Amino acid sequence: MAHDFIYSANPSSIALSGAQRFLSSFGWDTQVLANSGSLLLATTPSATTYSGWVTSGTEFVAEDGQLVRYIGSIWERKTRFIKAQ
Repeated sequence: MAHDFIYSANPSSIALSGAQRFLSSFGWDTQVLANSGSLLLATTPSATTYSGWVTSGTEFVAEDGQLVRYIGSIWERKTRFIKAQ
């Protein structure tokens, strides 16, 4: 979990990370990853790419970032990361 504290009078200007999504070749969310053997089985990322992430210990954003007021004009940005497995 990353906690960033940012001073800003305009919290809408603070960038938030979106969760990693796994997409089929048609743009639909999917939980099953495949290589690009055919258009029907292609996903982003591919199964090969994801396997490389597992091997290298890559972390990615697990859920959309959150922004909460800490105190006054100080904001806390929370970003949850998980390791590919």
